[in-house]
Amino acid sequence: MLALFVTIVASAQNTGGYYTKDAFGRKTWVGNDGTTGTYGTDAFGRKTYNDSHGNSAQWGKDALGRQTYQDNKGTTGTYGTDALGRKTYQDSNGTMGTYGTDAFGRRTYQDNKGTSGYWTKDAFGRQVWVPNN
Repeated sequence: MLALFVTIVASAQNTGGYYTKDAFGRKTWVGNDGTTGTYGTDAFGRKTYNDSHGNSAQWGKDALGRQTYQDNKGTTGTYGTDALGRKTYQDSNGTMGTYGTDAFGRRTYQDNKGTSGYWTKDAFGRQVWVPNN
């Protein structure tokens, strides 16, 4: 679930922030803009995300076994793999993104709508999203 965030979470992550765990051991997002979100699993075993701005999303699998995305604003998306073996994302809003690795070995993301950046670790060992802006 590390890189599964694109539509809703990407808008919050454009300001940067970090992942941590809450008191119950659940993965959480703390954005530099004040957004807080929690990842979990629903009754059907799908990964979920809910944040302090009323956004929610879930990830599952389609009939072909591809990872899918759906949020409460009507966006749906599918993850795949390109010819170079990189993970890709495409959604119903026309977003097309690619995950990769940069020269420093950091996991990266870039899409056709201007969202780009990389994940790294901060001094506390937390996974941090650093936007390229």
